[in-house]
Amino acid sequence: MTDLKEVSKFIKRVKEYGVKIAIDDFGSGYANFSYIFSLNLDYIKLDGSIVQKVIQDEKMRVLIETVVKMAHSLDMEVIAEFVSSRQIFNFVKKLGVDYAQGYYVGRPEEEVKK
Repeated sequence: MTDLKEVSKFIKRVKEYGVKIAIDDFGSGYANFSYIFSLNLDYIKLDGSIVQKVIQDEKMRVLIETVVKMAHSLDMEVIAEFVSSRQIFNFVKKLGVDYAQGYYVGRPEEEVKK
């Protein structure tokens, strides 16, 4: 995102139609804290590289817990990507993550079920 003003205007416009906005892959690459504070987001999706390490890496647990607390205080919800096991699911749930996405929750399907 090179022009945050334009992105912010776009978000404001689409939210008038009930659209919810998420920042994807938070914690890697260009998805950083400045976007959280400058854009009117609804969700933060934690990058899978962080979520996958939550069990064995205390620093990742602290990071997730901190992002969850910050997001909730800003009226946002948190989604954990790459939740591939019950153990990871239970960890992120305990840390306050609102939603889980990954093979533990459900694998991609060829067709959308109605």
